Amino acid sequence: MKQESYLRLCFLFLACYFSFSTRIKKNPRLLLFFSGVFVHQNYIRWRKNFVKESPNKNIYNSYDLMY
Repeated sequence: MKQESYLRLCFLFLACYFSFSTRIKKNPRLLLFFSGVFVHQNYIRWRKNFVKESPNKNIYNSYDLMY
């Protein structure tokens, strides 16, 4: 599971770099935006899985209300 997410992150990084290589040189914020969205989605997915697997769910219920 973790290896797949790292592979996806590397693939997304390479795809963004090669497709937006000319735009990134002018505006590097594009790459930060795409990688930030990807990392944020993976973080939400990881946190939901962590909450499901954890025995003390009451600790994390307040965090679940945010999303």
